[in-house]
Amino acid sequence: MHSVDKDLFDKYMHQLWLIRKMRGKQYKNKLDAKSAAKGIQLAKENAKTLLNDAELLFENDRFERSVSLAICLLKNLENQV
Repeated sequence: MHSVDKDLFDKYMHQLWLIRKMRGKQYKNKLDAKSAAKGIQLAKENAKTLLNDAELLFENDRFERSVSLAICLLKNLENQV
């Protein structure tokens, strides 16, 4: 496995781990403006990372994975709206 592929794989696996860890947990406290802004900023940063990874995969002829990651990006953006 190329080092670029391994780095992307490690990032992807970490994101999956985070998603699985948070599944079924719902925030139950009041959300203040500062916390909401922080959450929005983190979501934007995650979207940028997904886009960069998808572009890198595409540039390295990993089209199927690139499309898959782009779909994750769209889902991420959908949740921000």
